[in-house]
Amino acid sequence: MQVRTVLIFISLSLTVAGDLIVHRNVPYIDTEQLEIELNIRHQVLSKPYEFTPPTPYKKIGDASEFDVSNATRFVRYAVASYTKNWNEILNWTCSDCRAPEVQGFMCTHLIHDNKTDTLVYLGINTNHRELVIVWRGTAGELNLLLDLEFWKTTKPLDGIPKAYTATGFYDMYHVAQDRVWNALLTNIAKYKDFEIKIIGHSLGGAISSINAVDFGYNGKLNLSSYTFGSPRSGDKGFTLAYHDYCQQHWRMTH
Repeated sequence: MQVRTVLIFISLSLTVAGDLIVHRNVPYIDTEQLEIELNIRHQVLSKPYEFTPPTPYKKIGDASEFDVSNATRFVRYAVASYTKNWNEILNWTCSDCRAPEVQGFMCTHLIHDNKTDTLVYLGINTNHRELVIVWRGTAGELNLLLDLEFWKTTKPLDGIPKAYTATGFYDMYHVAQDRVWNALLTNIAKYKDFEIKIIGHSLGGAISSINAVDFGYNGKLNLSSYTFGSPRSGDKGFTLAYHDYCQQHWRMTH
């Protein structure tokens, strides 16, 4: 223990000495300019801090409304979307499909886009009286490349002023948008009183948020959104639209 302590002390001493040598090698310091900069910093730090309150959002609900059993069921839906054998999703025979939480579910549509590798499935759960839309998260290189465009919030959401979404997320949503809409209308026609739930994990969560705002605003539907580990889908305008047009939304992190 004593040897280790001495070695650490020597190492720190050498580091400090090295720092001093580096500073001594600086060829020229403008002391007048340095004094001006220090005075400016002092003036800035001397000013009282002005607090800007955050933008108020419409209150949708509170944590007391959170239902763990619902969240458990929805995460089963999300995990099932990663099943490699798509027939197991269509027939609802995958390992997560057999979980007791999702009994009563029947997959009605599975939609895949080859260009972007976007996958989404829709179905009906008669036990819980719900129409479900589930977007798969990142599952391959194509998804990953589009994921990297999350920082560019340049895509306007259809019909919603000043609501811009992340480019990659919107592109993956847009390729399946019409097919998902038509599939949902088919299910609504058969089960008019069922609630609509839009679900996704990670990338799928970001896409499902865009889906919820689009169908809530343009489709005039009452629906709920449940996401798991979702990145941000858009800018401030999108966030405000999400609060306004999605009846209820829960964002779960892990």
